Amino acid sequence: MSFFEEVEDETIEGGSTVEISSFLEKRRCELTETRVCDERIHALLRGPDQHMYLDHLSPGLQMVYATRHLENAVRRGGFESYFSRAGGHVAVKAMQGYALIGAECHAALVENALALFLGGTRSSSSYAVLDDVFTDLDPPGPLKAEYLEAHLEDFVPAS
Repeated sequence: MSFFEEVEDETIEGGSTVEISSFLEKRRCELTETRVCDERIHALLRGPDQHMYLDHLSPGLQMVYATRHLENAVRRGGFESYFSRAGGHVAVKAMQGYALIGAECHAALVENALALFLGGTRSSSSYAVLDDVFTDLDPPGPLKAEYLEAHLEDFVPAS
């Protein structure tokens, strides 16, 4: 449904000018917030120049690098430290890597931490619960090993 169909369905029918104006202003703010969030996510996907090479790696190698990078950083200082120091530039790749190997809980935790970061949260206490859950999860090593065995072509060049 387009924006204008939504406006027509929700406000025009019997709505006063004030209701229509209020709806339009609220919707404009939602669209602006979505655009800003999309721009932040796009910037994270682009990442700083030092991580540009990840785009040229196979999905398996991207998964190994990004998930290991995030795991080490979170173990050392938690998600808040990871985002404040590294800016989260590999977080999206890590989230995709966890999803690739079927580590859905890990992917969801990274997604939640990323949402906090993109929302502007800088408080350590906001990340503390995610840190605790992350450290309590079973390590994804076995899932990574299964993926590696099933997708050797991602890791070993064809001869």
